[in-house]
Amino acid sequence: EATGAFAVTREFLVTANANYVHSKIKAYIFTPNGNRINGTTNVNGHAFPNAPVGWTFTITPTYTAPLTGDWEWFARGDWKHRGRYYVDASNIAWIGARDIFDLHLGVKRDNLNIEAFALNVTDNTTFQNGEYGADATCCSRMPSASRPARASARPSIRTRSPPPPARPPVIWR
Repeated sequence: EATGAFAVTREFLVTANANYVHSKIKAYIFTPNGNRINGTTNVNGHAFPNAPVGWTFTITPTYTAPLTGDWEWFARGDWKHRGRYYVDASNIAWIGARDIFDLHLGVKRDNLNIEAFALNVTDNTTFQNGEYGADATCCSRMPSASRPARASARPSIRTRSPPPPARPPVIWR
């Protein structure tokens, strides 16, 4: 796992975090559904269910510049990638890798932030998750797709903690 930031210029910052997962079940008996799904309850050597396989990362370039007075404007993009993952320990059913792109444009000063944003701008409809079940009457659930593309705006106010009280001077006697 790694997280970092790179200031390309004073105004242009790129932040990123990345995580690589290679999981393997060492000792697990998949009951009661193992025999129904795979013909065996032995799933040793399979990847963990509901954990991304391979890379998961976010890359966020942000450009910030003065606007007027103490106001700044900013533009930000988010690229969020999640590797595919298996729905259960049998590793037969899986949800594919997905990439989501978001855009943000706004103004800010001190603790006030006003932004417009568009989420999932490519309208990626790859499933987000899924569950297994023995049959339609017990424990099954349809996988849910990514939220469709949408745009909105929001104001936000960040509260800041007051500075700690000044320490009294130390007087030696």
